[in-house]
Order: sequence, then structure tokens, then C-alpha cells
Amino acid sequence: MIGLDEVVACYSIAGDADFLLQVVSPDLDAYADFAMSTLRRLPRIKEMQTTFVLKEIKAFDGLPLRFAGKRT
Repeated sequence: MIGLDEVVACYSIAGDADFLLQVVSPDLDAYADFAMSTLRRLPRIKEMQTTFVLKEIKAFDGLPLRFAGKRT
């Protein structure tokens, strides 16, 4: 995902999918163009699912202090 400015975060995940991408776009048409012309054409992409945020309920504001210094 390096070199794709629209991708602001990429996570390797467990479950039905292998990766979760966080993508920014000015509107749905621009996202559709990016998804179909760029993401779908990446090597070894055989399936893709899109979900988008309707409304932010609680934004990430950093870790609470009790978790900030812990290491696992």
C-alpha cells in the first residue's frame, strides 16, 4: 500500500479477510474509480468488500493512561 496516497492505514487481520484498508476519498465516485482502477488490479486480489462510515460515534483520542505504558 506504499505509494497509494488514498490508503491511510493497512492492517493484516484474522477472519474472513486478509487485510483491512482505511481509504480516504473526496466522494463515492472517486472511491469507486480508485477501487476499480487501482485496488482491484493489484496482484493476487481475487475478492474485495467495501464498507463505509455513515457517522462517527466516538473518535479515537489516544490510549487511556492506564494502557499507554503497558507492554505485552
